[in-house]
Amino acid sequence: AALPAEPPPGVDPSLWEVLTTEERAFFARARAIGPLTYGPGRPGESAAPIRGGRVDMRV
Repeated sequence: AALPAEPPPGVDPSLWEVLTTEERAFFARARAIGPLTYGPGRPGESAAPIRGGRVDMRV
């Protein structure tokens, strides 16, 4: 399928102009597939935020 010269809705036109044909095709396929999910559970399920974790930092 031919890719449109105009960017899809929500895509910055200046970004779309610099993408190669292959990059445009990749993003068009990714948009058609939808968000990527993995693991058991329902697709699109968002994980709860992790709180109270410990971060060790050295300066």
